[in-house]
Formats: sequence, structure tokens, C-alpha cells
Amino acid sequence: MFQFKDKHVFISGGGSGIGFRVARSFLQAGAKVIISGRRESTLKKAADSLRDELKLKDEQIRYCKANLAKSDDMKVLIDFIKSSIQTLDIVINNSGCWGLKEIAEFDADFVNDHIDNNLKTTLHGMQLADKFMSSGGSIVNMASFAGIMPMKGASLYSALKSSIIA
Repeated sequence: MFQFKDKHVFISGGGSGIGFRVARSFLQAGAKVIISGRRESTLKKAADSLRDELKLKDEQIRYCKANLAKSDDMKVLIDFIKSSIQTLDIVINNSGCWGLKEIAEFDADFVNDHIDNNLKTTLHGMQLADKFMSSGGSIVNMASFAGIMPMKGASLYSALKSSIIA
């Protein structure tokens, strides 16, 4: 197993799914982890679950409710990082959303929601890394197989994930 003792890891979309499992893996390897997402109740439940399961101290897993697509939430997250760990070694840009619609059925809300949650969050996560990352850190931008193998009804999702791969 890898060792990440004393490394600081930020994971967007860390309250559930892949992000939650990535957080667990880093915590098991000794890292200190901050997870973020749009739903505070999901984040609290995730942090409490990981704390209980892995017998962690409070400072090993923290959470901050923040939608990385929104400037005001980015300010909250930046202040949270400044007041808690001050530096990041690893940034995992994992936020995203999924929806199937034919192109003819797209409306502005659908397009904006997908751009916000699949592209802006990744771009803002990289800016966060630039602000807090120590020399030699790592940024992981999560994409999807849909970025290289588009699926019927998922053209917008596939295009945005392809832009992350590029």
C-alpha cells in the first residue's frame, strides 16, 4: 500500500461515490483529507462514517460545503483551507454530474448545470491547487470513458469529459 503520511489531500465531490472511496484510500494511507461538495449533510455523513470506520481524529478528515463552480463558494473554501491545513499536496478534481438528453432537448439550465459541474469545477480545482500546492504536488482531474467513447444521449457529458482529458 502507498504511504501518504502527513500529505494534505483535497477531493471535490468527496462525499459520495468515487470521491468517497478515494478519500477512504488516502486516509488509510495516512493522509489528511478535506472533502468538498454541494450537500453539507452528505459531507458530514461521509466524514463521520470515515472517522468511525477508520478510527480517525477530527483533523484527519474535514469537510467544507462548497460548489466549486461558484466564486463565493470558492472564497469560502479558500478561507477554510487557509484556516485548517494551509497547503495541499494532492488535489483530486472529482466533482461532476450526469444526465442523458438528446441534443434537440437541451435547454439552457441543462447545459449550464453540466458545464458548471463537469468543467468549471475542474478548472477552479486547478486554480485552488495553484494557490495552495507545494512544489512537487499532484493534480488528478477525473474524467470518464465517455470522454473517449461518446454515448447516445450523453453528447454534452462526453464533450465536457473529453475536454478534461485533452
